Amino acid sequence: MFEVSSEERGARDAWAHLASLRATATVAAGTRSNLPPEWFAAQAERVGCPFVQLDGGHFFLQEDTARAERLVRERLSG
Repeated sequence: MFEVSSEERGARDAWAHLASLRATATVAAGTRSNLPPEWFAAQAERVGCPFVQLDGGHFFLQEDTARAERLVRERLSG
């Protein structure tokens, strides 16, 4: 999730483990994020899960917590 970690190799280790993820997942990014959507799409492809873009900036979940709660509940309920 975060580029910086307490480990020397940081995000590279997280990337290496994405293919091993066995939980149901969805990768989401804000439509106005300052990061390229291709990064998020590549993460979703590596996991084998959907990638969605949602209205908002990089921290779209914190911009509207009621919407964030609804989105998480929708994804958890299938």
